[in-house]
Amino acid sequence: MKKTRKLMGAFALSAALAIGCAMPAFAAAGDYDGESPFYGAKTDVFLQGVADSQQQISITVPVNLTLSAPQAGGTITAPSAAAYTITNRGTTPVKVSEVCAILATKTVLSETPLDTSFEKDSENTTIYLTMKTDTLATPVRFMSPDIELILPDGHFDIAGGDSLGITLAGQAYPASSGSFAIDTSVKAVSLEYTVELIN
Repeated sequence: MKKTRKLMGAFALSAALAIGCAMPAFAAAGDYDGESPFYGAKTDVFLQGVADSQQQISITVPVNLTLSAPQAGGTITAPSAAAYTITNRGTTPVKVSEVCAILATKTVLSETPLDTSFEKDSENTTIYLTMKTDTLATPVRFMSPDIELILPDGHFDIAGGDSLGITLAGQAYPASSGSFAIDTSVKAVSLEYTVELIN
């Protein structure tokens, strides 16, 4: 069974395994019918070890995050790494091995940084997005939508009971026909993480 699971699938898998493990294995029953006390009825209880690699992943990821940008577009202001964290609620070390940017409708992803000379799309919001942690000197950038980005080893590890702070940065520009509203936010992208146990 693969240890790596898409984040949303990991919770479903854990639930399925918990239900499956909760089903007792019954041997043939020793039937008794009568009114007198029956002595010696027993159930043999067995213990079986679970390898470390089979431990469950238990993590918490923020459901949503709001990034700010000037109404006409420009540099993104994101919450600090202390505010955007992935928490390992288990005791076994895990790592975030991949992340995938799933774009909302009317959003396109730029492979290169954007500046004021950027020619806005006529219909879509354009976003350039990078991600880093405290130990990562050079941010990783999202190059293609809906394709898993493999993250560098050792920089996205989370010890048991610890949290990983993530810093997002970049630029965003609205469609040429509009601007970003100051009183409402619009979904631009979902970041889907892959989390696995550290061997």
